[in-house]
Amino acid sequence: MAYIGNPPYLGQWRKLDDISGSFNGSTTTFTTSVGGSNVTAGTAQQLLVSLGGVIQSPNTDYTVTTYAITFTTAPAAGLSFSAVLMGDTLNTGSPSDGSVGTSKLASNLTVDLALGSNSAPSLSFDSDSGLYSPADNNVSITTAGAERARIKSSGAIRCVTALTVATLPTGETGDIARVTDASAPSVGATVSGGGAANALCWYNGSNWKVIGV
Repeated sequence: MAYIGNPPYLGQWRKLDDISGSFNGSTTTFTTSVGGSNVTAGTAQQLLVSLGGVIQSPNTDYTVTTYAITFTTAPAAGLSFSAVLMGDTLNTGSPSDGSVGTSKLASNLTVDLALGSNSAPSLSFDSDSGLYSPADNNVSITTAGAERARIKSSGAIRCVTALTVATLPTGETGDIARVTDASAPSVGATVSGGGAANALCWYNGSNWKVIGV
C-alpha cells in the first residue's frame, strides 16, 4: 500500500572522510568532512566514532566544534579511524506547544526579553498584566493595561498612578495602601491625620488613615 500524505524526511547518515593519515600521537584536533566538503556535527552524540576498532565515548573521548573533532588523547600514528555522521541536525522537528518542561531548560538560563509596554508586558500573567521595562534600568508592574508601580535604577519604588481613595477599589474590603489624588479621602469614619493630595493612606477595613503626606 502506498504511503498516504507527505513522506517523512530523515537526515542522511554519512561516513566521514578518513583522517587517520594525519594521526601522529600529538595532534588532537582534525577537520571533519564528507567527500572533501567540511561538515559539522550538531553534537558529539551525533557522531559514531571508532579508533582502532574501539567505539569512542562522546564528550569523554572526543568533542566537536564547527568543522572539527577534538580527541581527549591524541591518536597514535597508524591507528585506524572510522566515523558516521548520524542524521542531519537541520531536520529535527519543533517541539509541540506546551511540551517543553523546566527540566529540559539549561541551568542559569538567560532570556533576553523585549522591553514590552503597559498593554503588552514582556513577562505576562495574562494579556495585559505583568512586568515590563519602560526605560533603561527600570522595571514596572502593569495591571489591566496600566502601569501601577515602578522600581527605578536607584532602587526607589514609585507609585506611578495617583489613585482616589474616595471609594474602595472594586472587590476590596480592607488592608489597602494607596496614594491619593484627592485631598480628603472619605470612606467609613473620620480620616485621621488630615488629608492632602498625593498622601499615602491605609484602609484597615473600616477607616482610611493618612500615614504620610
